[in-house]
Amino acid sequence: MDAEVTRIRDWLGRYLTAWRAALNNANESVRKHALGFPAEDLRAPVQFAVTVCADPNYPFRATALTLTHDAHAPDGEVVIEIAPPEALADRNNDLDKTLVAFFANMRANYVPGRALDPPVRAGSFMHHGLGAGGWMLHDDVSRLSIEDLIAHQFCEPAPVVIQPQPSFKPRYLFAQGEAREETTFTTWLESPGNLADLLEALGMRGPCWYAVSLPRSIVVPGANGDFDFVAGELKFNLTEDEWRVRRARIAGTYSLADHASRIDNETMSEVVRDGCIEWPPSPEATLVGVEVKVSKFDGKTGTLSSTHKNKGPRIEGQLKQLLKIGCTRVGFVHFFVTCPRGGWGTADQDLARAYEKLDEIAPLFNPEGFGYFSAGLAAVSHQDERLAGSQTRLFTHCEPRTYEQTPGSDSARRQLARALSELPRPRDFVQPIRACIDCKALFRAYVPSIDRCGCETTTNEGTEPK
Repeated sequence: MDAEVTRIRDWLGRYLTAWRAALNNANESVRKHALGFPAEDLRAPVQFAVTVCADPNYPFRATALTLTHDAHAPDGEVVIEIAPPEALADRNNDLDKTLVAFFANMRANYVPGRALDPPVRAGSFMHHGLGAGGWMLHDDVSRLSIEDLIAHQFCEPAPVVIQPQPSFKPRYLFAQGEAREETTFTTWLESPGNLADLLEALGMRGPCWYAVSLPRSIVVPGANGDFDFVAGELKFNLTEDEWRVRRARIAGTYSLADHASRIDNETMSEVVRDGCIEWPPSPEATLVGVEVKVSKFDGKTGTLSSTHKNKGPRIEGQLKQLLKIGCTRVGFVHFFVTCPRGGWGTADQDLARAYEKLDEIAPLFNPEGFGYFSAGLAAVSHQDERLAGSQTRLFTHCEPRTYEQTPGSDSARRQLARALSELPRPRDFVQPIRACIDCKALFRAYVPSIDRCGCETTTNEGTEPK
């Protein structure tokens, strides 16, 4: 251990000397780029702290390298600590907790006999998870090439490329009529993270399909209207041993430091791409669903209006219809959209004001057993909500309970499975499905806002947006 401390101390001394020399020779733009790495304030001396999480049962190290400034400490002071995970875990320190979790992730990714990661370039070696001036390294820090590290830090920053925006007349959600609910919902779903939040709130984890504006007649022949959102699980048709073999192979292509969830997700995505899922889904597969309503907030008058005010019993009836077709978790999503009247700051203010008014028109139905969620989209004057504006993530007012599939839903679930069997086997981890507004047939959509399948073709693949 003394030899390891000496080796790290020697490496840090050489690194600090090289870093100062490179800083003195750098131009202004490179200096600004480089100062984000080891230090932000050069008025005080630089100190290093290195903590190594090590276990003799594993041939790797998890290292935290932090650089700080302290006017009262000697310049170039180094504090080095090497400890097993259990010793660090007992300390109530955020850095130690992060380091222990980092080591545990590496241990989860390690397969006995695998070759250790080579000392790759510092750019991909570092994890900026500790804030400015701190890194997590999935190796012994002294194995890093100082030349590579300095070259990575002292380089010209990449130029910022501004992509041209498409030009079309804004179509604000606030001003739309009958299509407002569907357009608001699909616009929100297509923003990063929102679909995952909704599926998570409904207990749908792992690969699945989902349909927006699913015609009720597809599930219940002769019924009118549609279901705003229905999602169903996709089950793998491979054994546990086959899964472990795939995951081990994919884990070998990742660094030990990559989060284990990335390996799990890549394995699941590969399984889906290879068609190793049950299709059509079994009628017994889990189904979930929501109904959607939209309210409008006018920032000029401070009023929040809604077409569904005092219609709680109707909303409750729609949710019960989802239960009748076999959904086990259902909920109501209350969206509100704002009138465009300025820039981003005004949009954010209107979102906050709309939430304050939300209780005035909250649905008057008994939420017990049903989920109740809300989200908002605020417009800005220069672009509609497809390209600009503010949004809120899904807020849960009431968690949905899990129901048993009702015996009377057998027919509806079998009918839905038959309709889905007409589609090609999904190749995406989460597959959107729509019903074409022209031919009424189901098709695999590129994104949920596409509502035409391209009826002149014979495939059930939705055309991509123009």
